[in-house]
Amino acid sequence: MSSSALRSASSLKIRAFSAQLNKGLGQAPARFVQEMIVGIHLAQSLHLTDIARSLGEDVNLHATHKRLSRNLGKKDLIEFISTALLDRAASNVTQDMILVVQYYDLPKQCARHMEYVRGSDIASFDDGYSACDISAIDPASSDRYIPLLSRLWSRHAPDYQNDATEILTAVNQVNSATRGRGVWMDSLVLARVAASWVPGK
Repeated sequence: MSSSALRSASSLKIRAFSAQLNKGLGQAPARFVQEMIVGIHLAQSLHLTDIARSLGEDVNLHATHKRLSRNLGKKDLIEFISTALLDRAASNVTQDMILVVQYYDLPKQCARHMEYVRGSDIASFDDGYSACDISAIDPASSDRYIPLLSRLWSRHAPDYQNDATEILTAVNQVNSATRGRGVWMDSLVLARVAASWVPGK
């Protein structure tokens, strides 16, 4: 994607958002992050092929796709951006917000080539990934919902210990980013509270 095309595709809000995430990155990774943000905005999709196509580079689509995929595989860059996104979202969390922890499995029993996924013809609880999502909800306004962190892991990864360790790692990361603000609650507890809530009482 040419620099002129990148400039024309970027609104001021996208530029500002990209600049916040890029703070501390070198020129090449910062450009990649901006391209991904612009590509997602233009394509209105998270599929890498759609993003690559939307960038309109003067090379074949496969080359753009391969370059983006290679950069997405850089663990240190992913961790940098994840932390930047969390810090930005956490700055909006207030003391009385509810921090909801949701844990679930993502079965991938037909997978054969995904990292650390065993895959089998017989469905099993550990054939895919496990995930932990943490979000902030404002009890005074149902419209105020802030996604904070998503953590994904495989029980077949070499550094896997147990699910509790993964969830506690996510909780501690968010708690550090929010500096202790918010009230923690499990999603099942929140569902029971919501089911018993009567408006006006």
